[in-house]
Amino acid sequence: MRVRPVPQAAAPAARRSRLRARHPRLALPPLASAAEALEWFDAEWPNLSELLRATVLAGRHRHAWQLVLLTSHYLTTRSTYPDWSHWGLTGLNAARAVRDTEARC
Repeated sequence: MRVRPVPQAAAPAARRSRLRARHPRLALPPLASAAEALEWFDAEWPNLSELLRATVLAGRHRHAWQLVLLTSHYLTTRSTYPDWSHWGLTGLNAARAVRDTEARC
């Protein structure tokens, strides 16, 4: 079976859909537009960064890589390279820690 690549614009939605299918109780903030979503992320970025740090320190690696996955579109759209690199490596290391091969893709 050949897997078709997901178009770049659809990739974040496809990842969210896969994650939601595996975790149906996952709640996302009700936002009306992409601009509103970016404003929410801009305001919450310091809190999300602290949440990632605390999650890793607590050994909740599955939650850490999922947080990175959920923020991936924001990271590629708005963040600086150091943030993007830190979050990406943190997510990869968290996926490795729980030996989750799907998460490392």
